[in-house]
Amino acid sequence: MLALLALTPCLTLLVTIVVLGRGGLTGATCALVVTLMLWAGGVFSPADGRALADALVDAALLTAVVASVILPGLAFVATTERCGSREAIGELVARLELSPQRAALLIAAGVGVTVESVTGMGVSLLVTVPLLARLLGPTRTVAVALAGMSLMPWGAVALGTIVGAKIAGIDLATFGHAVWVQSGPIAFLVPLVVVAVLPGRAAADIALAAVAGLVMVAVLGGATRVLGIEVAGAFAGLAVAAVVAGPRLRSMPDALRDRRLAPYAVLLAAVVLQKLLLRLLDGDQSGLTLSTGRIVWDPVTTPGVALAVATIAAGGATRLGGAWGALARRSARVMAAIVVFLAGARLLLESGGIDALVASISGLGATWALTATGALGSLSGFIAGSAVVGNALFMPSAAEVGSLFDARELFAALQNAGAAHGAVASLPLATLVAAAMPGDARGVDRTAMRIGLVLAGVYAITMIAWAHLR
Repeated sequence: MLALLALTPCLTLLVTIVVLGRGGLTGATCALVVTLMLWAGGVFSPADGRALADALVDAALLTAVVASVILPGLAFVATTERCGSREAIGELVARLELSPQRAALLIAAGVGVTVESVTGMGVSLLVTVPLLARLLGPTRTVAVALAGMSLMPWGAVALGTIVGAKIAGIDLATFGHAVWVQSGPIAFLVPLVVVAVLPGRAAADIALAAVAGLVMVAVLGGATRVLGIEVAGAFAGLAVAAVVAGPRLRSMPDALRDRRLAPYAVLLAAVVLQKLLLRLLDGDQSGLTLSTGRIVWDPVTTPGVALAVATIAAGGATRLGGAWGALARRSARVMAAIVVFLAGARLLLESGGIDALVASISGLGATWALTATGALGSLSGFIAGSAVVGNALFMPSAAEVGSLFDARELFAALQNAGAAHGAVASLPLATLVAAAMPGDARGVDRTAMRIGLVLAGVYAITMIAWAHLR
């Protein structure tokens, strides 16, 4: 019974967003209110002011981690908009003169994965949806665009995975490898899902998609190991784009030197250089750490540093001009929702709610505990539309249950995968797809949620089955 009560904040968020149609901030606030009631009522343990204080301190540090990426990330996105980077990508794809099937594969599994990796927040949809709409009908456009969004463990320079590693208390390099092993099958499926929904596909297109899937998995693994998980998604997307473009890529040197594409190149170079410098200093840390005693963070390691460098190099300080106020307002609501949800999630942990959930799940035995972890992870991603928020809610229980079965990394990686891939069915993502769709977008958000739920279901079954096989 206690375990079910521990899920009430999550269920409150689900009802508020999905049933009542309210926004993320309202949902997070309602979930926090329910959590405060559970804490004040001593449901899991006697109400303790120290638990509340610890939860707020942890939430503040985790908010700093998220803000260090989201705020410079929004500035980078706004700068690339002013630079005309999106238009340059569209022109680049058009100059390749590929068949509709190959063009769709390149846009979703190549361009989409790359752009989402370096920007996050669904920005890739603003690039891919208009391009795909020129080739496909609305329903197929939605399906292909969402497939290109499916590699969220590597999205937004892997922010959700970074936060997940900190909450689970696992070294990022070790966790990055575990995430690659767990989410590898999804990476292989992405190009195949794209081709599966395309009209007029031929055997050659299916074979190319299979090759692209293998390349995606291989580059994700290699780049995660050598360069770090932050840039692995971008390099995997670029590799897939090169495979799909094939020999036609040789005619593109001039187009690739387009100055409007430079911010993306600078960002990738900055992330790689940052990782190399940190390794030269002291492993992957600079020594300038902040700690609450439960969570440790080194600000110098944040990908936000590279995002800020790329924004400055692209002339963001002058290009954005008077847009800084609008940018601040845009980020304020996003950050408010995240900080409120993080506070509630940490309070649920400090007040004993997660311990009750751990006891309930671990009592199921290893097999069913693994299944429950994957299901809860997918649910958290669907509700929140964010791996960051999903991990904040259920990563503590996943890591703790995993420790009981001597499989902490496996359970934590499955939770991370569930939260990331489950977000493909979320309401925020569906709304963004509708906003990016040119022309009449009526009903597109509902179509996106239906298709997203199918994809999320396939991914959840695949992830859980693969975890059991491991």
